[in-house]
Amino acid sequence: MGITFVISLIFFSIYFNQGVTDMTVEMSQPSIPVAYIDIDGHTVNEMHGYVTRMSPGTIRDSLTPIGEDRGVSFKLEKYDSTVSGLSVEVRSADGSRLIEDSRVTAYSDYNDYIEAKIYLKDLIEPETEYNLIIAADLSDGRTAYYYTRIIQKADVGVGEKLEFVEDFCLKTFSKDNIRELSTYMETGSEGDNSSFGKVDIHSSLSQLTWGELSPEMIGNPYLTIEEIGSSMASVRVLYQVGIKDAGKTHIYDITEYYRIRVTNQRTYLLSFDRTMDEVFVMDEDYFSEDKILLGIQNEAVHMVESEDGGIIAFVNGGRLYSYNATDNKIARLFAFYDRAEDDRRNRYRGSEIKILDVEENGNISFLVYGYMNRGTHEGEVGTKLYYYNSLSNTVEEHIFIPYYGSEKVLIHDVNKLGSINARGELYLYMDKTIYYINRDTFEYEIVAQNINEDTFFVSKSNKNLVWQEPGSDEAEEIRANLMLMNMGTGAIQASDKKASEYVRPIGFMNEDLIYGISDAGDLIYNKLGNITVLLNRIIIQSDGGTVLKEYDGENIYITGGTIENNQITLNRIYKDPESGSFTEIEDDHITNNTKTYEGKNKLSTTISEKYKRTVQIQLRGEVDTKTLKFLTPKEVIFEGGRTLNIAFEENVERFIVYSGGKVTGIYNNAAEAVKEAYTLRGTVIDTAGNELYKRGEIQARNQIMAIKEEKVTDTKDSLAVCLDTMLRHRGVSRNSERLLANGENVYNILNGNLNNAYILNLTDCTMDIMLYYVNKDIPVLAYLNDGTAVLIIGFNEQNIVLFEPVTGTIYKKGLKDSRQMFEENGNRFMTYVMKNVE
Repeated sequence: MGITFVISLIFFSIYFNQGVTDMTVEMSQPSIPVAYIDIDGHTVNEMHGYVTRMSPGTIRDSLTPIGEDRGVSFKLEKYDSTVSGLSVEVRSADGSRLIEDSRVTAYSDYNDYIEAKIYLKDLIEPETEYNLIIAADLSDGRTAYYYTRIIQKADVGVGEKLEFVEDFCLKTFSKDNIRELSTYMETGSEGDNSSFGKVDIHSSLSQLTWGELSPEMIGNPYLTIEEIGSSMASVRVLYQVGIKDAGKTHIYDITEYYRIRVTNQRTYLLSFDRTMDEVFVMDEDYFSEDKILLGIQNEAVHMVESEDGGIIAFVNGGRLYSYNATDNKIARLFAFYDRAEDDRRNRYRGSEIKILDVEENGNISFLVYGYMNRGTHEGEVGTKLYYYNSLSNTVEEHIFIPYYGSEKVLIHDVNKLGSINARGELYLYMDKTIYYINRDTFEYEIVAQNINEDTFFVSKSNKNLVWQEPGSDEAEEIRANLMLMNMGTGAIQASDKKASEYVRPIGFMNEDLIYGISDAGDLIYNKLGNITVLLNRIIIQSDGGTVLKEYDGENIYITGGTIENNQITLNRIYKDPESGSFTEIEDDHITNNTKTYEGKNKLSTTISEKYKRTVQIQLRGEVDTKTLKFLTPKEVIFEGGRTLNIAFEENVERFIVYSGGKVTGIYNNAAEAVKEAYTLRGTVIDTAGNELYKRGEIQARNQIMAIKEEKVTDTKDSLAVCLDTMLRHRGVSRNSERLLANGENVYNILNGNLNNAYILNLTDCTMDIMLYYVNKDIPVLAYLNDGTAVLIIGFNEQNIVLFEPVTGTIYKKGLKDSRQMFEENGNRFMTYVMKNVE
C-alpha cells in the first residue's frame, strides 16, 4: 500500500508539472570546436563557432592576409566533437554577395584536431576585404560557422610581425630584457604607474616587466590579427598568468594590444596596451575581515546591492556572484568559465553580464548578452534574462532573444540600456530601437525606433531615459520634441517647449535631465549643410518634472556640453550685438552639490608595494570565514524553451567604431565616429560592413592625377568648381552653380548625384584624417571662412597638394602650414566613400 502511494505521488507530480519545469541541471559543457588560421608557422585568429548564420558585415574579430596563391590554412580543435564535413564560402564585405562556395574534400583528421589547406578561386580583387566563412558539419546535425575577414596582399611579412609581438610579450617576463625593451617604449610623465590593471607604451619599464609580481605564463599566448599592411599591423594577444602568494596561485586574465610599423631599418612600436584582471575564486582567502578582495582590476567593478545592503551582487571576469550577509553565504550565480582548468571555449569573453535588480530576500534578476559559450544556447548570440531564486538556490532563464549581428554591437547597445522595473517589465536598446518586453506573456512592443544615438541618454540608475524624436534630416529633428520616459511606470511625456523653439538633450546628472533650448533665429546654416544649434537656455529638470535650475546669459550661447560625475561643462560663444560676429569664450561649469548616495557596501582601493592599487568591496559588516558557505546554483530547464524572436529592422544606418578588438562607440554623426577612430587608432564601419575610415597604413605619397587645373569664372565660383570637379571625378556631369543658386547645399548636391556613396560631412575633424580619403583617390572639399573652397587632392611626407579654383592652380603646401590654415577656417571638410554593392 505504501509503495503504491509513493508511485502514485511520483506519477501525479510528473503529470501535473508537464510543460512547466523539466529539471534542474548544471550547465552543459561546450561541444563546438574552435577554429584557427595557420600562417607562416603561427597559429592565430581564434574563431568560435556560431550555430546559426550570422550577418557578417559587423563581425570584425580578425583579419587573415592571403598571398598571391590565395592559399588559406586552417585548423579545427575538436575537443570531444566529431566533424563529418567541411566547406568554405567567400562573400563580399557586407555578406550579401556570394563569390565562392566550395566543399573541402582534402583535410587531415587527427585525434584532437583537423588540418586543411584550401586555395581560393581567382574571383577576388587584391587589396579588397572579403568574408571567409568556414562551415563544419557536426555529428549531432548542427553546423558551426566560423568568420574571419580576408584580404589578398603581396608580401606583408606577417611572420616577421607576429614574431616581433610574441618576442616582445615573452621578454616582458624577465628584467634582463629591460634595456632591449626600452628602445620601443615611450616612457614618460603621461604614464600612470599606480596600477598593473592598465599598462601602456608610456608606462615605466618596471611596470612593463611586472614590477615585483613575478608572474608565470599559463599555456601559450593567443594572437589575433586585427589589421595588417605592408609595413603596419595591429595584433591582440590573450593569455593567463599565475602569481604565487602565501602558497597559493592566483590567476589573472591578460589582454595586450600591439600596433607596430616595420621598416627596412627597424620595427617601431606605435602603441602598446596591457590590461590585467585577477580571477576571483570562491575561497576564504578572498575575504578579509569586512572586505571581499578582488585584487588587480582594469575597469570599474559592476556591483549592485539590495536596499538595506544585506545582499550584494558583483561581476568579475564574466562571472556573477552574490554575497548574502545575513545567511553568510556566497554564490556563483552564472559562469561560462568556472574552473581553472576550463578549456578555451569556456574562457572566451564574448558576452557580458548586467545586474538588473537585487531584492531584500536575495533574489536577483540579471542579463547575459553576447555570444553563448555553452548551455542550451551554445553558439548563439543574444540576450538572456535570468532570475536567481535564493531560497531554492536555482537560476532560471526567463527569456532568450536571439541576435544575428556582431555580439560586440549587441553588447554596446545593451550596455547603454538594459533595465527591469518592479513589475518585471524589461526595457532593452538594440539597433537604434527601444523595446518593451513582458517577461510573463512573451510579448514585446517598440517604444521608439530609428533613434539618433547622439541624442539618446539613460540616467545613472537606468530608471529614466530621454531621446529626441527622429526626423528625416537634422533640420527637422531639432524641431522635434524630447521624449522623457520613466521606465518604472512606463509613462512617456514630451518636453515643455514652444512650437517656435528647438531643443537638444545634453544628458543626465544622476536622475536630473539637462537639456538646452534654442529660438528659431539661433540656428546657423552654412553651404556644406551644417546646422549649428546655439542654445540660449540650459534647463536642469528633476525626474519628477520640476525645473531645478535655468542657465542663460546675455549674448552668450551654448554650442554643446558634457557631463562627468557631478559637473556639467558648457561650451560657450559670445555674440557681438552690433556686428553679429561670434567669439569662443571659456567653458563654464555647473556643479551639483547634492550628496550622492553611496550605499551600505562600497567599492574601494588599497595600495601595496608589490601589487600597487588593488580593488576590494568594503562590506557593511565583518565576514565569518569559518562558517562562510559557498554555493553553486543549478539551472532550471523548462520544456519548450523560452526564446522570443524579435523582427529586427535590417540595414539600420549606424557608424560603428572598432578599436582594440571591441566596439568603442556607435554614432549617428559620421564626424564624431571618425574623430574617435582617429584618437583610438581604430576603424569606422556601417552595419553593412562599409569602411568609412581606418587609421592605418597609407602610402608615403599620392596624388589624384585625373584632377586638372580649372579657374573660377563670372558665372561659377570656387565652391561650384570644386563640386563639379568631385562629381566629374566619378563620371557625373552637373551644373553645381545653378544648384547652389537654387538653395541646395554641398551635402545635398553630392548625395543627390553620387549613387551608392556615403557623403561624409567631416567638420571638426583634422586635416590628417583627410589623407585617408586622398590615399584612396577620393578628393576632399575644404570650405573656408571667406566662402571659397579648395580640394585636397594629394600629399607626400612634407606637403599636401591643393587644387585652388580662385587662382586656377594646383600647388603644394607644407603639412604644418596646411593644418594651421584649416584649423583657423574651422576644419570644415566634405568627402565621400563608395558603398559595397551587389
